[in-house]
Amino acid sequence: MLPPEEGSKRDADKPENKRQWRPTPDGKMYWKSDTSSDEIDGHFLAFYAYYEHVAQYDPDEKQRCAEQCRKLINYIVDHNYQLIDWNGERTRWGFWNPENLNGEPGDYIEHGLNSLQMLSFLRTSYFVTGDNKYLKHYKKLILKHHYLSNVLLSKKEWPDENNHSDDQLGYVAWYPILQLEKDPVILRALTQGVRRHYRIVWPEKPSFYAFATATVDPQQVDIADAIENLMEIPTDRRTWEQKNSHRADVELSWRANRFGGKVLTRALPADERCFQKWNGDPYTPDDGGDGRNEDDGAAYLLPYWMGRYHGFIAEGN
Repeated sequence: MLPPEEGSKRDADKPENKRQWRPTPDGKMYWKSDTSSDEIDGHFLAFYAYYEHVAQYDPDEKQRCAEQCRKLINYIVDHNYQLIDWNGERTRWGFWNPENLNGEPGDYIEHGLNSLQMLSFLRTSYFVTGDNKYLKHYKKLILKHHYLSNVLLSKKEWPDENNHSDDQLGYVAWYPILQLEKDPVILRALTQGVRRHYRIVWPEKPSFYAFATATVDPQQVDIADAIENLMEIPTDRRTWEQKNSHRADVELSWRANRFGGKVLTRALPADERCFQKWNGDPYTPDDGGDGRNEDDGAAYLLPYWMGRYHGFIAEGN
């Protein structure tokens, strides 16, 4: 939620955003409607990480974390695994229900990723709240609606579009469920799904994805490449322009990316391209700006501390 003087009013007045940014009753703030599955994905990773490392050791924080998690998951479950907006309609991307994921051909691209997300949301909610209701929903989606089978193909690749946002969304959901699931049959299927996903993104040397995968499948992960990726990510988070399409040592692919843009046949190191967030396309040859915008450091800090916590990075490095 943003005050108008910080730009949200200007954004809200744009025709393309009129349906998304809406004023509070007093007109002093604007709030964002049509919330995507992306935000929900991030919230449940936060619920897991905060509860695991902080809240469960503090009774007040434990109660607050569980209450917030319960409110969000109940709202989704009570609306048939959908995110219903202020107007009673489903948000554009807020669907995790079997009817869409298993029955709508137009939702084929999301069927594996969103199945993974909902299983991860429910498993996290059971961990945080202790309410067996969420475990029952979890098992129902696996046994009756085949969500675990969907997860095996959560990452889409050629001839489907290569969506790098889905890589980030996938691994934000992969990490909690891989840490929490102890049933050997379910965990084996999850491991097969994340192994397949990692093999597709492996050429990018993605430290975040590598460390998350290595928590259950270390023999299949190139830890050295992941550490090298962290060493290459610039500490200067300003989005300076990076041009690589003219280089003699690169080659443009005959395929375009999902936005119709040119891409390279190989991903360049993070310090040779404009590395911003994990949802960016690492094969984009030319990107960035004039340095007047600054990205945050979470894209580095998340995999770094994940690597430290799980022992992939030695203390002092």
